Amino acid sequence: MAMIAFHFSGSYRKAIFSGAKTCTVMKGETAFKQGQEVLLYISQTERLFDGRLDERVGKGIIEEVRVKKVGELTQKDALESGHRNLAHLKEVMKDAYGFGDDGIVSFIRFRAVFE
Repeated sequence: MAMIAFHFSGSYRKAIFSGAKTCTVMKGETAFKQGQEVLLYISQTERLFDGRLDERVGKGIIEEVRVKKVGELTQKDALESGHRNLAHLKEVMKDAYGFGDDGIVSFIRFRAVFE
């Protein structure tokens, strides 16, 4: 059975280890399900997938998956996903995925278990 992983940029390191980042937002509808285990990796740099190896820091247990439009995301969603505020999260969604408030995302809440 293949293990699926979440890869985070190094800019989220502190938020993940402090427990401030408990969610991630991904483009479109995903196949992730409540109760599923995923490996957690953090890049050694601020940029994700910059060619360097990521550091495996533990695993995550998915607690909730909600599909929503970017325009339905809340300030609470933004903070739980490690962003400064809702405007910043929407800016990241636009930069990363090229869409605005009508774009579909999966909001995935997870509980980190560190090794």
